[in-house]
Amino acid sequence: MRSSELKAKMGSYMQAAQEGEEIVVTDRGRPVARLLPYAETKEEGSIQRSQPRDSRAPPLGSLVIRSIEPRGTDSTALLRADRDAR
Repeated sequence: MRSSELKAKMGSYMQAAQEGEEIVVTDRGRPVARLLPYAETKEEGSIQRSQPRDSRAPPLGSLVIRSIEPRGTDSTALLRADRDAR
């Protein structure tokens, strides 16, 4: 099912999951997520991951996002120059 369909009909898909059905969500035809019935793990109240994290991925919360520093000519100035040339 496409993600837009899931968004539009979330209530009915949640009901289907409660009844034991597994729903696969796709993006442009490629599976990206599964909606499964909720199941308690051995640790009371914890949520079970469907797959382990990639061992090459950085630890959760440690990723630093750097800002992009603009370089060269301003895109607004380029657009204005292009419009003026017409």
